[in-house]
Amino acid sequence: MEFGSALESLERRLDRTSGGRYVQVRVADAWEAVAGPTVADHTAGVFLRGGELVVQVDSSVWATELSALAGPYTEALNSHLGKDLVTTIRFTVSRRVKEARRHEEVQEEQDEFYAADPSRAVPLTEAERAQVEASAASIEDEELRKAVVKATIASMEWRKGLSEVKTRQEPRQGL
Repeated sequence: MEFGSALESLERRLDRTSGGRYVQVRVADAWEAVAGPTVADHTAGVFLRGGELVVQVDSSVWATELSALAGPYTEALNSHLGKDLVTTIRFTVSRRVKEARRHEEVQEEQDEFYAADPSRAVPLTEAERAQVEASAASIEDEELRKAVVKATIASMEWRKGLSEVKTRQEPRQGL
């Protein structure tokens, strides 16, 4: 058995054992590659039904525009896939596309909000360290006093680092 036919046999078996999802994933990946990032940002829910590729879009304007390009997209998809799986393409308007994009935007905002602070600890001066140790001197338990000094110094160094970042980010006044 030559390599090409062995590969086709493997693909058929993968598709059969996955309930048809293997081909669906291949076609969806091919759509992303062929459509490009701008078009892909306005589409989702790509699935193949009996040779017809159904692509959900976020507006009727996009559906109309992409429908006019269905022929070239069909050729490019089949070329990318290496076989004629797609016979026609139908573009349908769906709210799910907008909802998916909004969900992605919210996720990106949350990721940005919870990202690590772009700061580093700035070491305290000897005078600042001495002041921290003096303020903790009244703690009788030596182990507790050392822990308080260590935590206080770490907190103050972190705050100094944040303060530097904020100073760099603030626009200059009067220029």
